[in-house]
Amino acid sequence: MQTVQEVAKAVMKTTGITQQKIAEMAGLAGQGTIGMYLNSKSMRVDSLLTILNACGYELVARSGDGQGPEYVIGENVSERYKKSEDDRIAELVRKAVAEELAKREVDAKEGIK
Repeated sequence: MQTVQEVAKAVMKTTGITQQKIAEMAGLAGQGTIGMYLNSKSMRVDSLLTILNACGYELVARSGDGQGPEYVIGENVSERYKKSEDDRIAELVRKAVAEELAKREVDAKEGIK
């Protein structure tokens, strides 16, 4: 039986999606957060869903005998990860521009050129 972290790492390896890419897709500060998830002794379900959804996977509960219904765990957020590469780049550019404008505004208030 694999641990949750082992499954998450295997999914990432299978899909070729890096920690940095997942962090960007999920709007997290950086790959350190994903690394923390992967190296923790226990992973929260929402953290696992972040990784799985970014890789195009979903978390499903099903009965051991296969007779019961299946349930997808968490809301289906995978659609937000299906943005085109151009959309993701545009988001990053908008964020960088907004940060630069905010910095310039602070600098202007402090009289820094």
